[in-house]
Amino acid sequence: MLVPAAFAVLAPPAEASPASDARAIRVGLVKAYNDGRLNAQQLRAHRRTTARALTAIGRLPASRAGTLARVLWLVRLQAPRYNRARATALFGMLNQNRIYLTRRGLPPDGTDVMGTDGVVYRAGWGYGLQFHPLANVIKLNQLLIQEKRTKAIRLARALQIRAVPRKQGRVWEYYFPYGGGSPPWTSGMAQAVGAQALARAGRRLTRPDFFPAANRAFLAIPGKLTIRTGAGPWVKLYSFSSMMVLNAQLQAALSIANYGVVLGRDRGIAMGARLEATSRALLHRFDTGYWTNYQPGAEAPLTYHLYHVDLAMWLARRTEREFWEQARSRFDRYSREPPVFRNGASGPTLYPWPADGWRDAATVRFWVSKISRVTVRAGGKTYSLGQRTKGWHAIVWRPGQKKPGTYRPLVIATDLAGNRGQRRIQPIQIAVDRTPPSVSARVSGRRLTWSAVDHETPWIRLRVRLERAGRVRFLELGRRPFSGHARLDIPRGNWQGRLVAYDSTGNRARVELGVVPN
Repeated sequence: MLVPAAFAVLAPPAEASPASDARAIRVGLVKAYNDGRLNAQQLRAHRRTTARALTAIGRLPASRAGTLARVLWLVRLQAPRYNRARATALFGMLNQNRIYLTRRGLPPDGTDVMGTDGVVYRAGWGYGLQFHPLANVIKLNQLLIQEKRTKAIRLARALQIRAVPRKQGRVWEYYFPYGGGSPPWTSGMAQAVGAQALARAGRRLTRPDFFPAANRAFLAIPGKLTIRTGAGPWVKLYSFSSMMVLNAQLQAALSIANYGVVLGRDRGIAMGARLEATSRALLHRFDTGYWTNYQPGAEAPLTYHLYHVDLAMWLARRTEREFWEQARSRFDRYSREPPVFRNGASGPTLYPWPADGWRDAATVRFWVSKISRVTVRAGGKTYSLGQRTKGWHAIVWRPGQKKPGTYRPLVIATDLAGNRGQRRIQPIQIAVDRTPPSVSARVSGRRLTWSAVDHETPWIRLRVRLERAGRVRFLELGRRPFSGHARLDIPRGNWQGRLVAYDSTGNRARVELGVVPN
């Protein structure tokens, strides 16, 4: 299954155009014909499909024309590699886009459209309606369950002729760029489900001519579409990536084993068993204790988490292993349990008034057990953090001129299944600073040296009071750090000196300096 991936839709290069793409396609078709990869009838049919698409691009509204042009470009990308199966898939897809876009705009992303050729095309990724192997093999299984014999035979035939030969078996290809992969790319999961679906089609429809196609779909998986791990093989969801995806592995284990049972293929049964054993050995990497992971370190979207519940159930039924029944029970419980929390460490007491940049704000830290939409309420304000994954999170709370006292922020988290949990977390103390700084000071000649301690303020403001014979003068030294020295501009004569130190709240301390200068 494809999940949303962060990627930009690739546009044709600046020098490309539908006309140049069509020319390159025609050259590729002629080359394939000359090399014996296409026959004359196929050559004519695909050239006709190209010409019709080019004409439609010139007549369609701009947005639809742009979509069809991108599909034409994708067909052009495979021009050096046309063969019967690949060309059937590509030009069938191009024709379906032309027909659909001539009548209407594209449906929402992820929508499956049944083509006039009986094939499933999926909208999305910025590339119109794309031939989607996994959607097709899933559809074939559905048609078999629904006992729609005619439609099932038609789709099975379509899949047969679109399977591209490889040195080892045959594969169904994806023809659009996705998640860092360039077309054509394949999927081990799609191959596994396809082998199962064609085996079932052959058996249920009494069509043994589908059995070789099922075998070839399976043979493409070992090695090329698996990852080697210390515990055994892991099926690749994407041929271009070694990303380990749980649903792909579990589904492949089930599908390949079923393919082997349906056709009596010991190799398929054995591979299904190896995949299942690898899954047991590595399942801890996908079980957070509160939710399941799509891949190690990445929690699953809800649809995939629920899919994991079902896959564990089916594996429990097939293998009769208590391990899978326990996994199913845990995964199902995660779907119903609310998120839980842990408190971060309590911070120091806040002195938010006045706002002097020192202990004016608190960092509220908390841990949430699983992917959830999180809200924090503190001091009458609500902070929406959006969707957050399992782990530690934090917000900065600036209370302003809140009354002194104890405040306990409330964290509320709603998981993907709608379960809601909440908890009061570490208390935050707000106080008013009423303690003056502790200051020591001395004057040597005209040089004042001081040292102060005050844990509730970031600075002190200093003033020196000078008095002599009833006369008073003040020397303003302004904001100063807690320790330092300054030259005093003392008038001539001896003066009685006093240092007054104010903190940011206005609390003051006095230090007698004696006669200055001395």
